Amino acid sequence: MSNAEQNPQLSTPQRPRGTASLSQAGNDKLKQEELKQDLELDLQNSVKCDFDRLLKYFLSLVMDPDTEEKKELDDLQARIEKMQSDRYYTTTKPKQSNTAGTSTQPNETARREESTDDIGLPDEQKLVAEREEILQKLLERALDNAVTIANDLDVRKPLIKFKDQLLRREHERKRYPPYVALCNKALGHLQRVDNKKLGVRPADKLDIRFQVNDPRHIFSFYQGVEVKRVERCPDVCISSKAALSTIHRCENVDFRSEVPKASRLRWCSVLSCHEFKVDKKDDPQGLNRILNEKFEYTAKSAEELGADRLEGMDPETAKGRGLGTGSQPGSTLKRGSDVADIGGGDGQRPSKKLNSGTPVVTPAASGSQANASPGPVEKTTEEAVAGRVQCASYALEMLSYGMGVRHVINILFTDCYLWVCYYDRQGIVQSGGISLFYDFPRFLVLLLAFQRFSIKDWGIIPDLNPAAVEQHHQESKNGKKVPYKDADDYPPSPLSFTLNKVLVQSYDFAKTWQKLGEDDVGKFSRVVLNTDEFLSYQPHCLGGRATAVVSATGYSENDENETQMVCKVYHPEVQRRHEGLTMEVIYRMTEEDRLEAEQDERRGNLGIPSMFNYLPKFYFYGDVEGTSTQRVRSMVRRRWKGHRTMRIIGMKRLKKITTLKGWEFVKAWLEGVVCHSFLWKNFIEHGDPSLNNLMYDEETGCGVLTDFDLSLLQWEPRVFGTDRTGTIPFMALHLLQKAYWNEGGERYYHHELESFVWILPYVFLLYQNSKRGRNSLIDAWRTSDYNVCFEKKLAFCSNKLRSAKSMVGADFKDCWWLAMLSVVLYGIATMQSRAFLF
Repeated sequence: MSNAEQNPQLSTPQRPRGTASLSQAGNDKLKQEELKQDLELDLQNSVKCDFDRLLKYFLSLVMDPDTEEKKELDDLQARIEKMQSDRYYTTTKPKQSNTAGTSTQPNETARREESTDDIGLPDEQKLVAEREEILQKLLERALDNAVTIANDLDVRKPLIKFKDQLLRREHERKRYPPYVALCNKALGHLQRVDNKKLGVRPADKLDIRFQVNDPRHIFSFYQGVEVKRVERCPDVCISSKAALSTIHRCENVDFRSEVPKASRLRWCSVLSCHEFKVDKKDDPQGLNRILNEKFEYTAKSAEELGADRLEGMDPETAKGRGLGTGSQPGSTLKRGSDVADIGGGDGQRPSKKLNSGTPVVTPAASGSQANASPGPVEKTTEEAVAGRVQCASYALEMLSYGMGVRHVINILFTDCYLWVCYYDRQGIVQSGGISLFYDFPRFLVLLLAFQRFSIKDWGIIPDLNPAAVEQHHQESKNGKKVPYKDADDYPPSPLSFTLNKVLVQSYDFAKTWQKLGEDDVGKFSRVVLNTDEFLSYQPHCLGGRATAVVSATGYSENDENETQMVCKVYHPEVQRRHEGLTMEVIYRMTEEDRLEAEQDERRGNLGIPSMFNYLPKFYFYGDVEGTSTQRVRSMVRRRWKGHRTMRIIGMKRLKKITTLKGWEFVKAWLEGVVCHSFLWKNFIEHGDPSLNNLMYDEETGCGVLTDFDLSLLQWEPRVFGTDRTGTIPFMALHLLQKAYWNEGGERYYHHELESFVWILPYVFLLYQNSKRGRNSLIDAWRTSDYNVCFEKKLAFCSNKLRSAKSMVGADFKDCWWLAMLSVVLYGIATMQSRAFLF
């Protein structure tokens, strides 16, 4: 089916498409080269927008909340988002439910042709125009104020020093100190602006500073991976004065100098990263001429300073200039390794003429061509493209070091031009480029917004990120020696949060379990997450669901009772059916089945009195407030369908099914198959049978099928993109096909049943003593590329089964015949029905 890549899902492998699929597939090596290739794919799916649109969005975040202007803007935006939701997800009447085992393709939601801008119906356009009028006035006031600061000699001096260093064409490291000095000097002036006149908040108590970081490395540590330590080296970082003063061990810090050797930045103390790349021009855009004149406010269009400056980074342009030839998307083996082969995700190249009425601040016009705006800059160097990958790699670590980060803002410099990159779980929003020198006042407006950002505006969720809160709000330790600490010296702190404070649209299942006679299950008021005990892969990706399952403890009111549990923290698409609501339906269905089973002697003979034993036990669910990815895309007027939010579900703690051995494992696995069959017969598609979604309940001694966030109720309309789900290593061979992803296809029961079959050889060949080892036949299945997985699994079926027997460990040697028989029988059935595969 077409355009699936517009809705990336962590467990939805539309095509080889980046860090989300790589993380979810269980690849634990974190190889730099492999990450680079997947980051390139994330960048291909990025959304481009005009610089001013993103700048206006940042300004909207720092507006004074007590002004009528801000209240009007919030009201307009809420109405616009409601209209957009109705427009994007207009549904058609669903089909009648199909019987079990037949084709199950409910009608999908209406689709619309892709476009660069998001253009709604007339009523919506009117509201957008009113919103843009407010934002335009806000930007004009900010630019008018910035002109005064830009012409202040105290600010122009460091600007000229930065220009002089840039024109020397020396190593990029020489540029960091003057750039940091310029930014910090400007921040001092911006702190004294008339906030009331501008309609913005005062500077935030974070009191941000720019800091030279290179050559110091920042480390990331991940549980359960082969490469324990991941190192990154941003050129310049933004942090709070408190965090930097502690690292420098004094109040009066020279931020132009690098971080002391005895200390280092941690990701939780970094608010933003800046990456510099050197171009080869002698005098980029005539900087000496530009800075010989004063800046003035003019109403000139910003067309020539828009997102088209990224055009040279697109694959079409790069290939045309011999910077590397990428391959057709479809296989990571065919994908070019040249980092220049990066494209945009809009489905078309950016327009060279953007419809923008935003005024531009330029040097004073003299009537000559010399003072005209510089033409579009072609950024076609490998250095520029590699810079985008590096910026994305910093965002990857910032989004992955803990659960309490919802977005990241980084900046890429190529000589005098800068681009802003906004990363969240929906993907990347990439602005057009502006010249720091030619449009210096606009850069000052960006700094003004950054200076007023709260810790939440920087993407940090305080209740779920105590480490960041501690770093940025600690007392500075003037003169006190702070010894160097490795990340292992900073054990993860338990995250304690109050449910009704952090979660919205929450629900608890206490009454559900009390009806079944489980009076010991009460209502929780507080939960503590143990982030040092991941029961799933620790997420390491930019976009997608980024699912994390951690051990937790739930407390009732006044901490009278406590319950050991697990919490699932993830970022699903809002327009998918809520997993908690799905479980409510399943529980009602299971209760009806339980009552019928009590009257059915045959069910008693089968030893299946209730399907409740094979289902997860939910305690509560809710969405984390303020984590939707919708608003930024709506305000920059780019299509945002498939927006995500952060969701937390509390449930009974289970053990991994891989803690079982031999026939005990097979029994629990079979109970998962039975549960899946029960759900399918009742018109519920699980959507992702995989090893991670099979657990074991020690209390009942039963296998449990978990993770229903990708499930579909066949009698309901289908949301765009939800029919392509699964975890690549376990997907049916027929679904690992280009035709299925590009042209669409029907999902049958046997597709999901085949996923259960692939679990057997996967576990039997990889696991021994409940620990996962390595196996050359199976390791290649764990990839973000469905083509590679298809080839390896097909070869396994065809000529590897016999040789695999000798690789099975003692725990599963007696069971190997079952895996071999299942694969052989499924192979025969597949050849008969899908002969083209062989």
